[in-house]
Amino acid sequence: MKSISKPRVTKLLVWLWNIISEVVFTHLFKNLYARSFVIRGKYLTAFIIFLGLFLCTGVLAAEKIDSYNVTIKINPDASIDIKETIGYDFGNEKRHGIFRDIPVEYKARGGNYKLRISD
Repeated sequence: MKSISKPRVTKLLVWLWNIISEVVFTHLFKNLYARSFVIRGKYLTAFIIFLGLFLCTGVLAAEKIDSYNVTIKINPDASIDIKETIGYDFGNEKRHGIFRDIPVEYKARGGNYKLRISD
């Protein structure tokens, strides 16, 4: 497979950019005044997106997991004892616990597997 050298690629990209920019800026934005509105719109849009992301981090940080500890014990009869201790800060929200989805049936290499869960 023949590769293209860097100078050729660079010249090709510059040539394409010159054609595309000439078409876009000459035909779509006829004067400098119209282009300045487009540029201002891009900056304003970027600023609004940044501001939105910045303000949302405080809301998302209201809840957090303070500590997470897992103890796993494999028994001689091939059963497994798992104990999870989760320290969760709900922030200002009044909540009553954490909901967990534990898959008890799944497909993996070698076949289908089922788990029995007991307390």
